[in-house]
Amino acid sequence: MTHVLTIMKNILSIFLLMCITLLVHAQKELEVKKESEYFSEPGKSINSRCHQENEYYIVQPSIFGDVCDYYKCVNTYYEKFRCPPGRGVGKDYLDYGKEGIAHSLFPCSLNTEACALGNPVPRPDFKFCGFDLIWVVDMSCSIADESKAKVVDFIYNVIKKFHIGPMHVLTGGLSYGSKIHDIQTLKEGRNKPITLKNFKNMVQDDGSCKTVTYKALKQVHDHYFKKENGDRPDYQNIMIFISDGITYEGRLADNEALSQEAIGYGADIKKSGTINFVLGMPNKRKDDYVGMKEWGGIASSNGNVTHIYLMESFDELAEKVQYMAENICLQSTLY
Repeated sequence: MTHVLTIMKNILSIFLLMCITLLVHAQKELEVKKESEYFSEPGKSINSRCHQENEYYIVQPSIFGDVCDYYKCVNTYYEKFRCPPGRGVGKDYLDYGKEGIAHSLFPCSLNTEACALGNPVPRPDFKFCGFDLIWVVDMSCSIADESKAKVVDFIYNVIKKFHIGPMHVLTGGLSYGSKIHDIQTLKEGRNKPITLKNFKNMVQDDGSCKTVTYKALKQVHDHYFKKENGDRPDYQNIMIFISDGITYEGRLADNEALSQEAIGYGADIKKSGTINFVLGMPNKRKDDYVGMKEWGGIASSNGNVTHIYLMESFDELAEKVQYMAENICLQSTLY
C-alpha cells in the first residue's frame, strides 16, 4: 500500500510540474501577444507607410544630443511633431528607432531642459563628421530637366552641411545616362568651393535615352574608392545612389543581365565595407518605383533596416537635406 501511495505522489508531482510548465508557456505567449499589440515588426522608418495601431509613433535617432521630435502616423504617413516643453524622446524609444520599430506608445518620456519651451532643437555643425562620400546620380532622359535641377540642388545643399577637407569629409562622384560623366574624385575635392562648383556643373544630359547603371557602379568599384584617387583607409566609405529607374541599354540589349551586373557591383561595393544609400525616385513615365529590385541589391542594410529612401516626388528632396545630412553622419558612426 505504501508503495502504491509513493507512486501516486510521484505521478501527482509530475502532473503538477507539467501544469506549471504549461502555465509558464501560456503566460509567455500572452506576453508576446501583448507586446505585439504595442510594437511593430522591425524595418520601419519615417519614410514608411503606417497603417496599424502599433505603427502610430516612430522616432529618428540622433548623435547630436537629446531628441525633441517624434513622428506620428497621420493619414498613413509619418509627420513630425515636437515633444511637450521640457520633454524629450526616451532612450528605450531611441533604441526602438535604431531597430526600425514603430509602436503605439507616446515616446516623450524624458525630462530634459534641452527641449524646454523656446529652446531651439540643437542643429549640428557636422564639424566632427569624417567620411569618404561618393555620389552616383542617374540623369537619364526619363527625368525631366526641372527634376534634374532639383537633384543637383539637393546634393549641393547636403554637401554644404559638411566641413570639406582632409581631416573631415571628402566627396566625389559621377552622373550618368547613356555614358559616365565624372564629377570629381575624392582627391580632386580638396576644399568646399571647388567641390560645390564641380557638383553644380555636373553633366545633366548626354543626348541619349539609356541608363548605364552597371557601368556607373563599375566605375565606383574600380576607380573611386581607391587610395590613389583619394580614398582614406581609416575613414568610413559611403555611397549615395540616386535613380528613378533601372539599367536600360536599349530594346535589343539583355537588360536583365545588365541589371544583375549592376546589382553585382553594388554587392561588391558593400562587401568592401561601404555603406550604400539609395534614394529612389518615382518614374514619371510609369508613375511607380520601377527600380526596386535593382535598388534592393545595391542598398546596404543595418539589421532589418534597408537603406532605401523612397521620395514621393522630386520636390520632396528639398525637405530632406537636413535629415539626409544627419543620417549620413549618424550611420558613418554606427557601422
